[in-house]
Amino acid sequence: MELKDPMEPIEKPPASAQVVERIRRAIQLDRLGAGERLPSEPDLARQLGVSRTTLRAAIRHLAGEGYLESRRGAGGGLFVMAPEGSKAHRLTELRARAGEIEELIDFRSAIECAAARFAALRRTEADLERIEAALEALARSRVIPEFRKADSAFHLTIADAAANEHLRRAVEDVRAAMFGLVDLADFDVMVSNSRDEHRRIADAIAAGNAKKAERAMARHIETAREEIHDVLTGRHMRTPAAARERLSESG
Repeated sequence: MELKDPMEPIEKPPASAQVVERIRRAIQLDRLGAGERLPSEPDLARQLGVSRTTLRAAIRHLAGEGYLESRRGAGGGLFVMAPEGSKAHRLTELRARAGEIEELIDFRSAIECAAARFAALRRTEADLERIEAALEALARSRVIPEFRKADSAFHLTIADAAANEHLRRAVEDVRAAMFGLVDLADFDVMVSNSRDEHRRIADAIAAGNAKKAERAMARHIETAREEIHDVLTGRHMRTPAAARERLSESG
């Protein structure tokens, strides 16, 4: 493969492509959940600082990718779409990408454990308040989209508290890539025991215990690895339905 000349002219992506990336990333990070309604077109264009023509081009692209849909009539508007296809079909697609998921989990372990360690050393009172707010949102969540949104806020707040721009960007990138894949399946079982693990991470950061925060994050990510593996192998389906429901509720 021919390497690009590092001094060749810079190609600036069109504004619509930047809007596509911005909205897609918000969906992948669960800042915009399935079924959520976006602001009106004028408001969204103003919020993003682009023309309505640019925004419409981005919306058409995202609709073609299956991220957004436009609904007419009373109560209509622009909505985030749920993953398409049957659960069995999505799970088949996910299994085909199991190796990619393992690599992403490895990367999560490397950078999010580091983020937790630095957060324990550098967090401010404002950071701790934001972490607690994310924990409260996790406790209130009753459906998977709510849990995903609060979970993403929790982990990204820890990355903010680590006070390292490169690390923060890496955490956001890997979470967007990871959960863009994981959300192909209905992983309600994956929230089991998660609230307790989040609390242990938060408590270690609040106490300024870097080693304990790092270990707690490592356990949390390895639990997620095991749960994803269980889903991919069908092991979670052998858990009695009542037990799975309790796991989901405890998540």
